Amino acid sequence: MASADIELQNVSKVYYKDRLEIPVIDGLDLKIKPGEFVAMMGPSGSGKSTLLHLMGGLDQPTGGSVRVGENHLENMSQIQLTKWRSQHVGFIFQMYHLVPVLSAAQNVELPLLIFKGISSADRKERVRTALSVVGLADRMDHRPNQLSGGQEQRVAIARAIVTDPDVILADEPTGDLDAKTSQEILNLLNLLNVEFGKTIVMVTHDPKAAAHATRTLHLEKGELERDEMNVPLGAGASA
Repeated sequence: MASADIELQNVSKVYYKDRLEIPVIDGLDLKIKPGEFVAMMGPSGSGKSTLLHLMGGLDQPTGGSVRVGENHLENMSQIQLTKWRSQHVGFIFQMYHLVPVLSAAQNVELPLLIFKGISSADRKERVRTALSVVGLADRMDHRPNQLSGGQEQRVAIARAIVTDPDVILADEPTGDLDAKTSQEILNLLNLLNVEFGKTIVMVTHDPKAAAHATRTLHLEKGELERDEMNVPLGAGASA
C-alpha cells in the first residue's frame, strides 16, 4: 500500500472577485509525514478546504510550493495534475457524489476506467477488495437509493481507495451523518491509516472527529494558529 509525505513552503492563495483581492492562505508552512492522520479545524473561511484542495492538486497556490511525495504541484499543468490526482490521491467529500444509476460496484470502478492496461477481471477484483475493506461486499449490486447514508459514504471511501492512492483527503466526511454512523466512518478512516498506512488529511468542525487523528491543525484566517499532537483513539474506539 502506497503512502506519501506532504510539504508546503510559504504557501499563499489569493482569489479575485472583480478587482477585489481575497487572501485565503497567507505564507503557510506545513509538513505531514507519510502515514500520518491529520485533522484540520477552524472557523468557516479559515482556509481549511482551500488547503485541502491545494494538497490534492484541485487548485494551485498563488505563491509558494506544494510538494506531495516527489511531485511539486505548483509546477504542473492542469493535464499533469489531472493524471497525477487519478493515480495518487483519493478524495472523500461530505456529499458522496455517487452516480445514481450505477451500482455500488460500478461507482467504485469509475476511477479505474481511465487506466490503460488493466483488464476487466483485474478491475472487478480491485472493486471487490475495496468494497470488502469498507464492509460492503454484500452490497455490490445495490444502487445509491438502496443504501443508507453511511453505506453511501462507505462506497465513496471504497471509490477513493480503489486505486491505492498515496494520500486520502477527506472534506467533512461525517458532516452529513448521525453520531453512530459518523463513528463507523471514523473507525474506517482509522483502519485505513493504521492497518494500511495511508496518509490522511481530514477537514472537520467536530472535535470528536478530530480526536481520531494523530495530529490536529487549527487554522485561523489562512494561518496555522496551533499544531497539536493527539493521543489517538484508534479503530474501534468510541468518541
